Amino acid sequence: MTNSPMLDTPAILIISLSMRFGGAEVRVIETAALLHGRCKYGVVTLNDTPLQHKLQERGLNTFPLSMSKANPRVLFNIYKIIRAGGFNVVDAHNPQSQLWGLFAAVFAQTPLKICTVHSSYGLTEKGIRKVIYELILKLNMFFDVAFVSVSEAVTIYLTGLGAKQDRITLTRNGIAMPQQASRTLRQQQRTAFGLAQEDFVIISVGRLEPVKGHIYLIDAVRELLKAGKAVKCLIVGEGRDVNTLKERIAALGMSNEVTLVGFRTDVEALLPMADVFCMPSLSEGLPYALLEACAFELPIVASGVGGIAHFLKNGETAILVQPSNVPELVDGIRYVIDNPRESKAMGEAGYALVKNEFSIETMRGLMLGVYGLRG
Repeated sequence: MTNSPMLDTPAILIISLSMRFGGAEVRVIETAALLHGRCKYGVVTLNDTPLQHKLQERGLNTFPLSMSKANPRVLFNIYKIIRAGGFNVVDAHNPQSQLWGLFAAVFAQTPLKICTVHSSYGLTEKGIRKVIYELILKLNMFFDVAFVSVSEAVTIYLTGLGAKQDRITLTRNGIAMPQQASRTLRQQQRTAFGLAQEDFVIISVGRLEPVKGHIYLIDAVRELLKAGKAVKCLIVGEGRDVNTLKERIAALGMSNEVTLVGFRTDVEALLPMADVFCMPSLSEGLPYALLEACAFELPIVASGVGGIAHFLKNGETAILVQPSNVPELVDGIRYVIDNPRESKAMGEAGYALVKNEFSIETMRGLMLGVYGLRG
């Protein structure tokens, strides 16, 4: 990132006004943990949210706000936090944060203003929400805010909106590699979920939003069952689409085959019991859930969109399908079922890719550079 002011002593305020918990919030936590003990920092959150609780559980500094993120008073409260804390860097995640955080930082004359973008709003949103979210990004461009992009796809999206290339820094999401799960853990988790050892288990992790494409996965499971495949599907996450998905599962009579697990804090404990990880999204940045699945050597069947298409190679590290295409999704899962040796090799290739190119150490080093800190 060029043309950003050099700060002798960065004091960093991260803003994440999210009600739900997903990959963007994982990154906020990892960034706060990186800064802890290195410099003055804090994270502005909404009160009584999963993000606030997780930050506090880890002893990380928070500024919880007891109001709606749509309330303009948020701007004034963030301004007061900046001024009282002497914060000279503001890093805003998600659209509401990028709106209120931008104006608060402008009014406070904050030297370094950063907008971290986790997805391509023009693809993930529709209607007035899409218009507003992209307007927020353009406002940030107008004030010459520095952008952090989590994937090549997001970088392309931002430049397409008019962001200057030299104002964008690509810092891809990274994860800590887990210890390999034992067969005992796999059996225990399957027993806890009422799954037989011979069941072929599909797992999908992500917010229950239309853009995540879970409805197509449910339809794919129906087709696999009709074809005689003994599959079970676990969908982990919460969101606005929960009732739509419940109704679809009930209408198809698949309550015993498809389970909406809800929000979980122990996804890494659930992944080992699966045989394949599916991500049928219509758009993506670079999802943490996908990186975690690769880290557990799971074969991947996913939509070839956004950051997924930049990250994974069809036939080598994943089976990539067209978004909203149920027949292709069915064929991809069936391939994993029918070709265990090749699928295992694909999972191993995905593991090697994440270990070599998407380590949390690489992400941390890049973020320290964005903030003007030494490693």
